[in-house]
Formats: sequence, structure tokens, C-alpha cells
Amino acid sequence: MEIESGTIMQLFNQLGQEEYRLIGIVTLFILVLSYLYVLFRKQKRQQIIAENKVQMFQKTFDMSQDPTLILSD
Repeated sequence: MEIESGTIMQLFNQLGQEEYRLIGIVTLFILVLSYLYVLFRKQKRQQIIAENKVQMFQKTFDMSQDPTLILSD
């Protein structure tokens, strides 16, 4: 295990400025993709909640109109 950690440290020591930029860009890209994924999931969840509330309101409105129609006859 110690040989591997030493090899990894040597690898990082050999990285140049361009490689660090590439690692930074790839990391930033992954973070942006993760953020967008979470954002779209949250938006979809809110849309489902809104649709459920609208359906519940429609059912309540339909139920409240039935007795009104019966009483108006």
C-alpha cells in the first residue's frame, strides 16, 4: 500500500500547469452537471406537487358544486 501511495504522490508531483487546468475544468464540469441534475429533479418534484394540488382543488370544487346544483333545482 505504501508503494502505491508513493507512486501516486510522484505522479502528482510530475503534473504540470496544463494538467492541473484540465483537472480543474473536468471537476468544474462534473460539478455543473451534478447541480443541473439536482435542479431538474427538484423542478420535476415541484411540478408533481403542483399538479397534485390542482387535482385536489378541482375535486373539491367539483364536490362543492354538486350540492349547489341540487339545492338550486
